[in-house]
Amino acid sequence: MEQSTAFLETRGSGDHGRGPALAFNPVLALRVRGEFAEMPGLRLTVFQAARLFGVAPDVAQAVLEDLRRAAVLRYSDRKTYSLSC
Repeated sequence: MEQSTAFLETRGSGDHGRGPALAFNPVLALRVRGEFAEMPGLRLTVFQAARLFGVAPDVAQAVLEDLRRAAVLRYSDRKTYSLSC
């Protein structure tokens, strides 16, 4: 858990190759991570996550992908994100 938090805290803002509309949002990433941690069986599509967190789908996808790359979340062949084991 500390390793993933350190990853999130050391990331800066900017597009990170995703385009100018998508800036990394560490506050949102911590919120998303917290929701998945509180509900270990939670599985969300990008659109479900966008609705749940009140953000645009492209922002939700960027945050979910950052958490996947940090090994906090995993992505399934059913196109859902869930907590990594």
